[in-house]
Amino acid sequence: MKSKNLFFTLALVLFGFVSNSNVQAADVDLVKNGDFESGTANWQGDTTTGIVNSNGEQFTFLGTKGISSEIYQQGISLPSNATDIKIRFNYAFDFNGGMGMVAILDENDGLAPLTGIAFVDSSDDTGGYIGYVSGDLTAFKGKNVTLVIAVNNAGGLAGFDSSLYVDNISIVATTPATDEPVNLYRFWSAKYSGHFFTASGNEKNHVITAYSDYVWKYENVAYQVFEQQVTDTYPVYRFWSAKYSGHFYTISEIEKASVIDNYSDDIWKYEGVAYYTYKTQQPNTKPVYRFWSSKYKHHFYTASEAEKNEVISKYDNYTWKYEGIAWYVVE
Repeated sequence: MKSKNLFFTLALVLFGFVSNSNVQAADVDLVKNGDFESGTANWQGDTTTGIVNSNGEQFTFLGTKGISSEIYQQGISLPSNATDIKIRFNYAFDFNGGMGMVAILDENDGLAPLTGIAFVDSSDDTGGYIGYVSGDLTAFKGKNVTLVIAVNNAGGLAGFDSSLYVDNISIVATTPATDEPVNLYRFWSAKYSGHFFTASGNEKNHVITAYSDYVWKYENVAYQVFEQQVTDTYPVYRFWSAKYSGHFYTISEIEKASVIDNYSDDIWKYEGVAYYTYKTQQPNTKPVYRFWSSKYKHHFYTASEAEKNEVISKYDNYTWKYEGIAWYVVE
């Protein structure tokens, strides 16, 4: 869920925890559907109530009267080259004789808890408020783990009907950027009639795992870019449109400022630097061509001369209008 509007604030004490887009360092959320806005997608487990909707936003709900035990879990790989890994989440616990937990289990050690299972008991009852937790998992980089959210109500016996609410759970890993060119990955959405580009391997893998090919289908490596600024390169800025379900990229400071000043966040929300590349032609570089679709309200970018010419010859200007060279990238 993107904003907080639940029922239950205090903090869950995670035993053993040490109290968690600029591409200079890549930050990637390793938890898929941690806001539960896609329902149970990417989560495995055995639940009755599962996902609850409140004011148009969703969160997970486990336990309550008559329910013996419920669990959601998700396998996660903690990058071995991460410089920082943080877990964060919101929760609310209504204690009535049961037990709840949020835990990180080591898949390479018989699912032994990495940090000690985080039990929630009577002392952690949030009293009708929402709690916030932040913990450091950096010491466990390189491990394959299972993230577990669970409630056990002692077989559903009378007097054991605790419930646990969890939302906005994330495990964000920061990995170092490189000054060598990296691949820019390209996706196509038949649903939204637009492309998406990312230089993040983790984001690429997340999109492939989280979405069907109809929503976002991986196509290929579009071209190569830089994760951090090197000589003669400039930042390419990234915007997201919730209204048009697409991204926009520009290397122009003037255009970036104009979009920020003239559009609300629901139309074009500034997300930060996507990557770095060349504003003018340099040795061993090639142009990236830019198109705009008044029909689909999306931009399209290609470094292929043949694809550029095909789009120009095949589509009218209302569908895909050629706007010129966007920037230059390494050959």
